[in-house]
Amino acid sequence: MVKSLCQSVKKGDPYDKLTKTIAIHILNFTCIEHKAEDGLTVIHKEKYHHCFIPMDKETKKHIYHDFEIHTIELSKFENRRQRDLDSALARVKTMLDAWVAVLTHYDLLNLKKLPKELNKPEIRKALHIMEEMTMKPLEREQYESHLDFLRMEAGAFEARYQKGLEEGKATGLAEGKAEGKAEGKAESRDEIARNMLALNLPVSVITAATTLTEEEIERLKS
Repeated sequence: MVKSLCQSVKKGDPYDKLTKTIAIHILNFTCIEHKAEDGLTVIHKEKYHHCFIPMDKETKKHIYHDFEIHTIELSKFENRRQRDLDSALARVKTMLDAWVAVLTHYDLLNLKKLPKELNKPEIRKALHIMEEMTMKPLEREQYESHLDFLRMEAGAFEARYQKGLEEGKATGLAEGKAEGKAEGKAESRDEIARNMLALNLPVSVITAATTLTEEEIERLKS
């Protein structure tokens, strides 16, 4: 993926407004070989991520600091002769390692029980999106239909809540209204969230339907 320069500046803008441009190439093959005969002083046979910067060929002077080319060679991260999830997880030390482990071992993952090395909010969200993309038409229709029902239920609750709030104002129960408003709304949202969890819906969908945070939803699981 490459961030286009035209997204950084408009016609007539000075060039010092240019933001950093990064090209990322995710490769499913080995592109960069590390061999002693190439004159390399340090051999990194399993180094899968390289960052290249523009540099003068003769003087090695690096001037342009706003442009980088990154290559990620998946084949160097994945052991094709002994392909198992445990060996991949043993290599996970950084967030980039975690993402590459997901890309190379997606078919071995249990989306409902991710290992701790991959159990990150960003990764869970991406996996749920990938799962939705692989649904069959009928499965997607059922999923969207049920999601619409849950949104309607949340909307109906909000309408009942607003009606109760107006009735509370009319009776002048200011203090009780404030406390009951918070407790009633929280309990109803929690109940909706528990129902959605029981249906194994993605956390991202539950947060959208109930406005609860991921941390609040995680606490409801226990």
